[in-house]
Amino acid sequence: MEVPVGEHLRLDKYDSTMVDSQRCWQLSRWKYRWVNILDLINMTPQWWIARGAGNCLRWKYRSKIDMHWAIRSGTL
Repeated sequence: MEVPVGEHLRLDKYDSTMVDSQRCWQLSRWKYRWVNILDLINMTPQWWIARGAGNCLRWKYRSKIDMHWAIRSGTL
C-alpha cells in the first residue's frame, strides 16, 4: 500500500495495527512533552530571571570563555 506524501507524519491518525505497547509509548511521549511545556510555563519569575542573568553573563564573557577553552584544549 502506497502512503501519500506527508501521511506518515500525521500523529492524529489512529493506527489499529500498532500493538498496545507501541500505542502506549506513543501516547506517553506526547504526555511527557506536554508536561515539559507546562513545567516551563509554571516556572517562577525568579527562575526565569536567574536563567536570563546566566545567559547574559555567558554572552558578555563569551570571548574570554572561548579563549579559556581554546588554551585548555591545546588549539592555541
